[in-house]
Amino acid sequence: MTSAASEEKMDLEANAMEIRKARESSSIFPPNRGDSIQELAFLDLKYEVENIRPGMEAETLKVLEGVSGQANSGEMLALMGPSGSGKTSLLNVLAQRVPHKSVTGSVFVDGSPLSKSFKRRMGFVFQDDMCLWNLTVRETVMFAAKLRLPQSTPDKEKHERVAELLELLGLSHVADGIIGKEGRRGISGGERKRVSIGVELITSPDVLFLDSSTALSITHVLRTLTRKGMIVVCSIHQPRSNIFSEFDKVLLLSKGNTVYYGSRSTIVKYFEALGLELPPETNSADWILDLTTSSTIVQGGKTLTQAYQQRALGPLSSDMAVPTASTVTKTRDRLKGSGSDKSEWVTSFGYQLKVLLQRQSRQSRGEVFNSVNLTQIFVVALIASAIWWQSENVSDIAGTMFFISIQQAFNGLNTSMRVFPPERGLMIRERSTGSYRVGPYFLAKSTSDIGLYTAAPILYATAVYWCVGLRPEAGAFFTFLLLFMGQVIVGQSIGLLISTSIADIFTAQSFSFVLILSLMLFGGFYVNNNNVPEGLGWLKYLSFLFYGFGGLLHNEFHGREYSCENATGKGLSGLDACATNGSGTVTGQDILDEFGFSNVNVWQNVGILAAMIVGMRFLTYLLMRRFTKTRT
Repeated sequence: MTSAASEEKMDLEANAMEIRKARESSSIFPPNRGDSIQELAFLDLKYEVENIRPGMEAETLKVLEGVSGQANSGEMLALMGPSGSGKTSLLNVLAQRVPHKSVTGSVFVDGSPLSKSFKRRMGFVFQDDMCLWNLTVRETVMFAAKLRLPQSTPDKEKHERVAELLELLGLSHVADGIIGKEGRRGISGGERKRVSIGVELITSPDVLFLDSSTALSITHVLRTLTRKGMIVVCSIHQPRSNIFSEFDKVLLLSKGNTVYYGSRSTIVKYFEALGLELPPETNSADWILDLTTSSTIVQGGKTLTQAYQQRALGPLSSDMAVPTASTVTKTRDRLKGSGSDKSEWVTSFGYQLKVLLQRQSRQSRGEVFNSVNLTQIFVVALIASAIWWQSENVSDIAGTMFFISIQQAFNGLNTSMRVFPPERGLMIRERSTGSYRVGPYFLAKSTSDIGLYTAAPILYATAVYWCVGLRPEAGAFFTFLLLFMGQVIVGQSIGLLISTSIADIFTAQSFSFVLILSLMLFGGFYVNNNNVPEGLGWLKYLSFLFYGFGGLLHNEFHGREYSCENATGKGLSGLDACATNGSGTVTGQDILDEFGFSNVNVWQNVGILAAMIVGMRFLTYLLMRRFTKTRT
């Protein structure tokens, strides 16, 4: 063995020892991971997508064209290039976040082709940070630990890992601050980015992908992680010189083609060898990006892409070595078992449901019993009670019941319709990492919404019921509440179904407006059921208000008698019993006949409302599974 080879071997062994010591000193990277990934290589990757424009034929866009590269344990690889160069697309291809049928080429982990198990060995930090705004920094990372670490991991260890991560990321001082959103102040944008990194680091990934990260503090954290043996692949755009100097390798892209791949320290020498000169006092990172942004022509009249494809490396060959099938194959035995597939879920269905219920309750705290909502309920209840205070007029009583039904049911519809769209992207991301199944998420979301968003309507309905002076019997009151809450929950179910099936919130609102009007028209109040045009009568059976309002009328009027003086009024002047002289009494059944609810069975209506709730929630679950399924 030559002296140079011997020295190189000693350097590798020293580096491996340093990485091992770093891992052993950290609870985030425990020393029992003897199968950690040592090399990520990709060969001749090509990625195409169909660009479909209205009124035009679909065209195929070549996003990546024969891109190759490699990153080893302890290295940071920077993906650079102007907007549209393919940086994010390459990250998505490497992280298996695009359909396999659109990609050609090979990706190897220690010489073995990628398998599903790789997703559990990697982390992916997106350009836009999606976190639940009402959770604190500590809660966000802690819930990630509960969902993504093995269920057998003791809670004490999870708390220790979270505390160490927050310290490593410089977030300890804001650990109890909420994430925040527009209109609700929280942590800063840089801190939010570090929280997103922390969520991915909680599982001790061997490979970390980051999309567009240029903050110096984040780069320092990444360098610390690589010293512990992690592989970091990061897309960056116009970094400062002190940030650029932290990277070991650079893959420079232009319109999906490789312009440079190799050591970061060699990139300036490479372009200078092509006849391009770095201007004095110029950041080298800005300079090379400017070269790729413009149509730069080098010696021999070649473009940068052509120059790289025809490169004669000479003394730079060792720093610009591109992996090949033969060199990748040599590492095949380095990581035994890297391609093996383990169980898809690290936690059980019941455990996921419990954690997601806890997370949803934390996220929803203060959203129901806050000053705005309580004021709204109080004001509307006060107005309704003042208008219909101790009313004895049948028309007014019927109007009261229809008003409180539509007001709270459609309030629940609009509230729940805004629930899922903001979390759709977050759920898809968490699902792609195998954090949880759709079932636990849906049940947690559905049951928490029912529990949180029905308490206020019950207070509202109770106040209005006794102020208006409806039937003063305990049985009638609780039947009223049952029918009332059935309509509210159906409204919530419709809103959740709309929000799941229609991603755009403005389109969803437009659709819900038309739906609400239709449901109201066939509810039995604005248009008497006896007067609905022939051929349209069947539509009333699709309106939950038809069953709810009909049940409320029957609960209030059935078995009672009213004087004609109180019974007559708008829509009721045709009562036969009162039409002759306007005196005498009228039965509740006469009133129900006048409204077109002659044969109402309250418990049948309750059952139909319950069936609507179950049916729409089940359909919502199926749609949620379909629209959040990770692409393969």
